[in-house]
Amino acid sequence: MRVFLLLGIMYLYRAATFSVTALPIADTNFKCYNKYNGSIPFEEVLLRVVRIAGGGGFNFGEEKADTRSYCGDYIFSGHTVIFITTHLAIKEYTPRNLFLLHWLSMLCAALGVFFLMAGRGHYSVDVLIAYFVTTRLWWGYHTLANTSIKNIHTNNELRNLWWWMVFRYLEKNIPGPVPNRYSLPLPRSWRSYLNSKFNNKQKVDLENEP
Repeated sequence: MRVFLLLGIMYLYRAATFSVTALPIADTNFKCYNKYNGSIPFEEVLLRVVRIAGGGGFNFGEEKADTRSYCGDYIFSGHTVIFITTHLAIKEYTPRNLFLLHWLSMLCAALGVFFLMAGRGHYSVDVLIAYFVTTRLWWGYHTLANTSIKNIHTNNELRNLWWWMVFRYLEKNIPGPVPNRYSLPLPRSWRSYLNSKFNNKQKVDLENEP
C-alpha cells in the first residue's frame, strides 16, 4: 500500500510539472500524433490512455510516423521514478543480509536510467529531478512512518503536507518499522488451515519414523 501511495503522489507531482513545462522532443527522429486543432474527443483520450498503460510507458516494436500518444512529458522522468522506487522497495522490505540482491537491484536501476538517456528517451535534467523527488519523498515518508513524530499534533509543521491525512489514516495502527517477515498472501483462515494440515503431516511423519 505504501508503494502505491508514494507512486500516486509522485505521478501527481509529475503531472503538475509537465503540465506547466513542456520540453521539445529529445530525439528529433521520433514522431508524435498530430495535434488536434480543437478539443480532443473523450474516446480518443481513453484510447491513448489504454495504449500507454498497455505498454507500461514504453514503446515496443518498430515505430511508425504519428504513432506515439503524447510528446513533451519529460519533466520529470516517470521511468526513472519506477526504476528507483523498485530499488528502494527491494532494499527497504527485504532482509539486510540479502545485500547482493540490493546491489543487483541498484545496478539494474542505474542501467535502466543510463539506457533511457542513451536512447534519448529523456533529458538528464528529467532524471535528476526524478531522482531527487523520488528519494526524498520515499525517505521522508518512511521516516515519518517509523518514528513517533506522526503522533505529534502540536507544533508539527508536517501536518501541512497535502497527503498528511491519507498518511495518518494508513499508518495509524503501525507502531514502527515493518519487520522483514513474509507470509502467504492469503486470508488468515486459509493460512491457518494450511498450517494445521502441514503440522499434522509433519507429526504423522515423525510418528511413522522407525
